[in-house]
Amino acid sequence: MKREIVTVLLALFGYMSVSGQIPGYYNGAEGKDGEQLKSALNSIISGHVDFSYSDAKYLMNYADADPANESNVILIYTRRSQSNTSWGSGSNDINREHVWAKSHGDFETVRPMDGDVFNLHPSDASVNITKSNLDFDECSDAGTYISEADAYYTSSQFEPADAAKGEVARTIFYMAVRYEGNNGELDLETVDKINTYPAAEHGKLSTLLQWNRDFPPSDFERRRNERIYEMQNNRNPFIDNPEFADLIWGGVSASSIIIGNVMLGEEYPESGTTTTLSAVISGNTQATLYLGLTWDAESQSSVMTKSGDTWTGSFDLSSFSAGDMVYFKIEAGDGTSTEVLRGTYRIPGNGNLTSISAIQGTGTTTPLSGSTVTLGGIVTASFDNSYYIQNGTDPRNGICIYDVKRGNIGDSVIVTGKPTEYNNLTEIGEVSYFYIYEAEKNIEPKVITIPEANEDYEGMLVTIENVTFLEGDAVIPISEAMTLNFTDGSNSMTVYSRYNSRLGGETVPSGTVNVTGVVSQYQGTYQLLVNSIDDIVAGTDNEAPLLTGVVVNDANWIEVSFSEKIEKTSAETLSNYNIGDNVTISGAYLYNDTKVLLYVSGLQVMDYTLTVTNVADLRGNQITSATMNFHSDYTSVGISAIIENSIRIYPNPAKDVLHIDFQNSNSESTLYITDLSGRILQTENISAMEVNVNIDLNSYSAGTYFVTIYSDGNRFHNLVEIVK
Repeated sequence: MKREIVTVLLALFGYMSVSGQIPGYYNGAEGKDGEQLKSALNSIISGHVDFSYSDAKYLMNYADADPANESNVILIYTRRSQSNTSWGSGSNDINREHVWAKSHGDFETVRPMDGDVFNLHPSDASVNITKSNLDFDECSDAGTYISEADAYYTSSQFEPADAAKGEVARTIFYMAVRYEGNNGELDLETVDKINTYPAAEHGKLSTLLQWNRDFPPSDFERRRNERIYEMQNNRNPFIDNPEFADLIWGGVSASSIIIGNVMLGEEYPESGTTTTLSAVISGNTQATLYLGLTWDAESQSSVMTKSGDTWTGSFDLSSFSAGDMVYFKIEAGDGTSTEVLRGTYRIPGNGNLTSISAIQGTGTTTPLSGSTVTLGGIVTASFDNSYYIQNGTDPRNGICIYDVKRGNIGDSVIVTGKPTEYNNLTEIGEVSYFYIYEAEKNIEPKVITIPEANEDYEGMLVTIENVTFLEGDAVIPISEAMTLNFTDGSNSMTVYSRYNSRLGGETVPSGTVNVTGVVSQYQGTYQLLVNSIDDIVAGTDNEAPLLTGVVVNDANWIEVSFSEKIEKTSAETLSNYNIGDNVTISGAYLYNDTKVLLYVSGLQVMDYTLTVTNVADLRGNQITSATMNFHSDYTSVGISAIIENSIRIYPNPAKDVLHIDFQNSNSESTLYITDLSGRILQTENISAMEVNVNIDLNSYSAGTYFVTIYSDGNRFHNLVEIVK
């Protein structure tokens, strides 16, 4: 992936909480209605930082925190304040409530839809169960009353209390705009009907529109919007502008007075300063800019002046303090009608920055553990429980941030927190300040080798080229962790996939690949963390596979290992292997993609040399000649023939039955059928001289299997081909 290299000169900027939309967040939506407005808003709020459903409760602990007690959350339907440690399945525990029921379209485990915190709200478990996947509609006349939630329900409708109705409506509207069928997401639509399950629809639209009008956003809902913006980097447009709902679905036309292209005169004006805020306003004769510390406040006003279509007002921060949330409003009119645009801006603080390299130090632990530091860098990776930032490509300039507040990959950020060591990984925790000051300034990954993935590159974005995954073509599980192993032929390293990560459900690429990720570690073991499957791309492989191991399993079987996946025909060609010293190779069988089992006779207790020629990898690179010495502690001289002459197995290949003929014995025997990795698939006790063994074809795939029989103190060991 091509990434622009940016030197981060953070000392030039102040820092602040990211709360507060940028003044021009909705630029491009002005003057639109209907599907045009819906499409414009989708473009603005899509592409947010996504989190897994599993981790959503940690985000809700912040987004829905009770302003009077940050250790509690406010439950959506009951409006009860409850400890944020009481997540569970008990009747009064907290559940993660999908307001847009996930069964309306079936997006369970589908990222980012399943974990979008604008849709997820903490809820009383028993009320959540009753609400189930019902559509929203008035039903107090015919419904059953839920006293603890002051709500009603029928078999097809749910009516929340007045305190939740507006929030529910704006949540449904957000989902219908955010998810339009792009990038593998569902196309969700709000409709004017009920009983919409299992379609990707939710209702009832006319009722939701009325709830949106009757119950405007509360201070708590606006605060929630700001806090989710800090974590997901997108907003709910219907909290900022409830009138958008009627413009899209209510048949209301856009005003002739259009306010757009809003911008500050300075990028980050600080407290005690004065700058300007301008907007392009059409169809009006006057405009006023208002500022204050509360929503819709008018404690400070400035008559805006016109130049062409651009109107400019004074954005005077002389009476505000660092960290204040400034609410602004532009009111424009033509004498007959008036149009209003509202927004917010958080004033940055001031602080000196500590370099990431100083936090990492020169050893294996941070020298600044427990102190409070402010640092800056570019976001290089984002995971459910943490993210990484980096300042330049020199060693010791990347670090892990353990927090839910973050930017998108490529955002330049400032963070205040405390360095600590977590299982030998240096990270910043207890984040008290966070600010995004620039977007789309990506870091170029540093190309390193596996041995270089050490403390110098901990926390940094790197690419390791021309490696092969041992688990190539395997599907990564969604609901459990998986460690993927890759090798360059001489060294190996892992990619760790956390449960419910973005890698879940993806297939591990096979063949030679380049892997891009951040270097992390756990208890001294270095590993790569990969943002998505797109960061594993095809490499350039011109190298033949390496012979990496020879192990004698017993008197008849030798296991040969290679550094990467090898091509089956060349792997199973007998002439490609030679041992000499009167050892005969009569079978070669590829298994696990990188290993070959050689069936031999004539082994004795002594040292040998295996020579391999012409074995190729999946790209056709052939081994010219490779040798490896090995030792045998087994002997098959004079034994195999005696055992083999006493037992006969046929047919071979077999389909649904094996016939076993004990020609010289009728003693009790035990038969095992295993795959080439040694996994036992079938066990049979045999007491007759002739017996038929039925093969359960449901337990087998077509291929080669071991048949092992223990009889008269001897072991008979052979291969059988099973066909279907």
